[in-house]
Amino acid sequence: MTFRHHALSPFVALLLLLFPPAAQGETTARRAAVIVGANAAASGRAPLRYSHDDARNLAAVLQEVGGFEVADVSVLLDPDPAEVLATLDRRLTELGAAAHGSLLLFYYSGHADSQSLYPSGKPLAINDLRARLDDARATVRLGILDACRGGGWTRAKGMQPDVPFEVDVPMSLASEGSVLISSSSGLESAHESAALRRSFFTHHLLAGLRGAADQSGDGEVTVGEAFAYAKELTIRDSTLQADAPQHPSFDMNLRGRNDVALTRAASSGTRVDLVQTRGPLQVIQLSTGLVVVEVPTGKRSLTVALPPGRYLVRRRSSAGTFAREVAVEANRRIAVDEDSLEMTGTTTLAAKGADDTPYATATTVRGRHMELTTLAGLAHTSAPALSFSAHNFATTASLTWGLTDRFELSIPLPALAYRFGHRGGWEVIPWGGVFGGGVIDRCDEGVDKDCVSAGYEPMAGVSVRWWLTDRAALNGGLTGAYLGFFKRSERDALFVQGTLGFSFTAYDLLTINLAAALTVPVIEGTLRQTSGFQLSLGSVQNIGVRQLPLFQIHVMPKLSLDAHISLTENLKTKDLTTAFMGGATWTF
Repeated sequence: MTFRHHALSPFVALLLLLFPPAAQGETTARRAAVIVGANAAASGRAPLRYSHDDARNLAAVLQEVGGFEVADVSVLLDPDPAEVLATLDRRLTELGAAAHGSLLLFYYSGHADSQSLYPSGKPLAINDLRARLDDARATVRLGILDACRGGGWTRAKGMQPDVPFEVDVPMSLASEGSVLISSSSGLESAHESAALRRSFFTHHLLAGLRGAADQSGDGEVTVGEAFAYAKELTIRDSTLQADAPQHPSFDMNLRGRNDVALTRAASSGTRVDLVQTRGPLQVIQLSTGLVVVEVPTGKRSLTVALPPGRYLVRRRSSAGTFAREVAVEANRRIAVDEDSLEMTGTTTLAAKGADDTPYATATTVRGRHMELTTLAGLAHTSAPALSFSAHNFATTASLTWGLTDRFELSIPLPALAYRFGHRGGWEVIPWGGVFGGGVIDRCDEGVDKDCVSAGYEPMAGVSVRWWLTDRAALNGGLTGAYLGFFKRSERDALFVQGTLGFSFTAYDLLTINLAAALTVPVIEGTLRQTSGFQLSLGSVQNIGVRQLPLFQIHVMPKLSLDAHISLTENLKTKDLTTAFMGGATWTF
């Protein structure tokens, strides 16, 4: 799993929690929401990827199970700061005329600091927002900020990062006051996960609001239940996957009951009744592969509201993986009992988690790890990165050391690479070093058969990866390679090679790296294989200092069996060259 500092949405929980759909015959308070998603980069920061999606997802949950009317939910995507304030002012005017009380919910997902939010990359003073959220025309004002340095919003900079966040939030429609929520405390950063496609906090908050946080089994999710659920899992995930744990914070000024229902799963006609005897159960949306609901361990029954689609209900334990696929249809209610799950995997497979992703699929070697790669087979010269030898049996071994998660060194032939970006987004890897060398005992067929020369092959280039999902990526690269000899300098050659490829990993068991390459001689040597344009297909691409095999079978997370297969045609000489090499990659 991969993450980024980002602003997402703890907001959903509170919003829904404060104003559940009213029971039949009950007076309904007017509820309105202003939801802002900001992907645009603030000065000196990288753009975010999922803030827009979080804003849309929050709006959907509010309307599906929170009782918000569509017309009363404003979703603003990278708006101008003035538009945000104008929308809040308009909603306050509308709510001031409500006869039975009102709620104004403001949510922001994007970059922030202790003084400002940055919708569309422009500063919006937090003090201007606080003034709106102190406006008594709305009976209750709820502000939720999911962003880096969130503590400036709730004035929680003094919180100790190792103190668990305790939830005790009295809220009700009868309350008059404000609640300010942040997904992080003090100088902490909120984290965005590529695997979840949203923030840790938002992911768990949405699941909790849909019913997973219902501890009492009464079909309602209260403020305390939703926050306790999201807080616990946010701290767990951020502790495991980030440099420091993330602790939500809040500033409350309310009077009323000790708790209030935020959502009712029964208000959605499309829902699933889960009966758990042991757990923990997970519900996975098959169209995206996302875990949308996690049910804590223990015996319980609960109802969760889910969008229509196909899902996998799963339980992992030391005995194995048990699962059942279900179809959720619109306006229908289905039941799934844990005892109806069937065993689908062994203990080894069940134990695999985010940290067990095959190490060989990482773009650079993990920090403080070493990667040993061995190869043996028929090599060729059509792709300069492979070898000097043409149609000869060759064996190679290399050791790559991850100095950090981004910086790696390869030996015995020295080469360096540094990775910018992150998995789940764009990665750019400049690299360079010596990738070949040795003695050629047959300088060219039919020409000076007694020739013996020692040579070397320095290379440099840049590789680019664009991750379509956490398991699939488009790859590209541009490489310059020099084929030099200590004698007979007229044989020296200079190449430029462009590559384009695709990588895909299925079930963490098999990875396919298919690429095409065009090699252009800038300086042609006298060797037959160094002249003319060459087209290659197969395992002909480097990502940094590591060459991608065509096939990798992942025996275990740290050990993979590799197969390099390539086909190259020299457009000038019409030579057709094939290469077959096998080996293994072991990380330790």
